[in-house]
Amino acid sequence: MTTTMPTAELIRQLMRHEGFSPVPYLCTAGACTIGYGTNLDAHPRHIPFEEVRAAVMAGRLSGAGLYGTLRRRGMCWTRDEAEAALREEALDCMARLAARCPVYVALRDGGDIVRAEGLVNMAFNLGVDGLLKFKNTLALMDRARRGLTDRSEVRDALRRSLWWGQVGRRARELGEQFVTGAYVGA
Repeated sequence: MTTTMPTAELIRQLMRHEGFSPVPYLCTAGACTIGYGTNLDAHPRHIPFEEVRAAVMAGRLSGAGLYGTLRRRGMCWTRDEAEAALREEALDCMARLAARCPVYVALRDGGDIVRAEGLVNMAFNLGVDGLLKFKNTLALMDRARRGLTDRSEVRDALRRSLWWGQVGRRARELGEQFVTGAYVGA
């Protein structure tokens, strides 16, 4: 069974992991963010002010400067707007993973949707390029998928990463999700 749409469980998990902010804020990486983790530096299409959107797309405005501009303009999102952007970005992550991450494709196409969506969650948080830097973890995940190693090795590899310490509960939940094949923490 393959899926090309994020499950309701993934959307709920991302909403919980990201938290909601109706107004722009600077994330820990310094990107101007809003809603359920929508990075406006990376996704300027969500900026409602044409000239601001154009400045971001041209590389003339980003980070703290974008944050200040949008706060002064009074940008504010409802939960519905934030959820729509979240769904769109989750779909984008899924498409980009399908094109670049063979382990994601193998899990998805093999019907292991929960573990595949764990990778989508990580890509949402780290970016697809960031997730793909977890070469050893992805290799362990593929070996575990094929029954060549215990799935707990995937969690243990994640536990040794800097990311694990940075995102706390999110990493612990995803580590268990990769072991159990079930969504963790509701």
